[in-house]
Amino acid sequence: MAPWRSFKLRLFLGLLGLLLRSASASASFEDQLRQAATFRGILPPKQATANRVEGIIRSAARASDFVAAPATQGQQCIGYTPGIGIGRVPFCSVGSLFVEPASTVGPGRFVLGVTYLYENFTEIDGVPLTQVLEQTRTGPVLALNRVRDFGLRSQVIYLSGTYGLGPTWDVNLLLPLFATTLDLDVVSGVALPPKGRFQVNETAFGPGDILLRTKYGFLDRPDDWGNWISAGFFTLRLPSGNASNFQGLGDVTLMPGLALTRTIRTSSREHDLHANLAFEVNANEPGQSRVRYGLGAKIQALPRLAIILDVIGSSGIAAEHFQQPFPTEASVTGTLFPIVATGTVPRTDLVDLAVGCRVAVTNAVRIYLDAIIPLTQDGIRADVVPAGGIEWRF
Repeated sequence: MAPWRSFKLRLFLGLLGLLLRSASASASFEDQLRQAATFRGILPPKQATANRVEGIIRSAARASDFVAAPATQGQQCIGYTPGIGIGRVPFCSVGSLFVEPASTVGPGRFVLGVTYLYENFTEIDGVPLTQVLEQTRTGPVLALNRVRDFGLRSQVIYLSGTYGLGPTWDVNLLLPLFATTLDLDVVSGVALPPKGRFQVNETAFGPGDILLRTKYGFLDRPDDWGNWISAGFFTLRLPSGNASNFQGLGDVTLMPGLALTRTIRTSSREHDLHANLAFEVNANEPGQSRVRYGLGAKIQALPRLAIILDVIGSSGIAAEHFQQPFPTEASVTGTLFPIVATGTVPRTDLVDLAVGCRVAVTNAVRIYLDAIIPLTQDGIRADVVPAGGIEWRF
């Protein structure tokens, strides 16, 4: 049996290594974006173009991060049954996907979840992506950039596992898996009309940042607090993703937070209000720390169907000043040399409306669908972000 157990361990470690290994093109997406902004490596970008390109690079990973933590769902399976009273109901729907509940899963319980999210980015700070690289330089020579296509898409699968260490204490592991696609077709050069083309059509696969999370409930008797319960939670981000391909922040962050939930019981349903407030400390760049927040409601429309309305967001505490080399190529000597561009990426408020439904297929299996609609134009954004998944409790 020992050789068989050793084989299974090696197989598991091998599969885990393949899962965590990033597969991408030789040049990173951020390098290709900077190169596209330099008139095919001939001249440095204009200041406005440099600012927007750096804005894309610095906000693309953050744009997928508003669900960087699908909430560690609590049990919340209590309701009122006529003739029986308040107690555990045969079926219940999970609460918000994006706002951490104050309840926990219960001692010795496992919750496994898989969430899929798709983002097709269309603009940066309200400017269409197809206009970001459009630029004209005049002077000793005339240089033009004309964009035929600019597409940036991110598909993410979040794998989540939660275990209840006690009646009010949970631990969770979250691993995102990314497929990020960059499509670029830029006509540029110093001729008029420009004749050179810079084209990219590549997809990078790889893991995102691993999140280690824990939650502890310290006001878990709702009858004593006007039907409010609360919990403290903490998240540690480990930079395991490839930040150059927009699949992670590349920084260690620590996020303490507070979760509140208030149950509202009617004759046969249990609804709730829920809220979060947290501060994500960036250990590598403290100036890039962010305030995270969420507020919403769950409406239990049917015993097995819940409707969720949430406003979720995060706000930076300071603008980011950059001094970034943009690679260019001397047209005469062919020698590569960097042109350093300086500028500022403004502080962002990323606020979204999340509308979704939760269906309890059985008391152990639940499915959910969501649509995330941006309420602000800061940073790089998609028009609508669909998300969905399944959860299994045992």
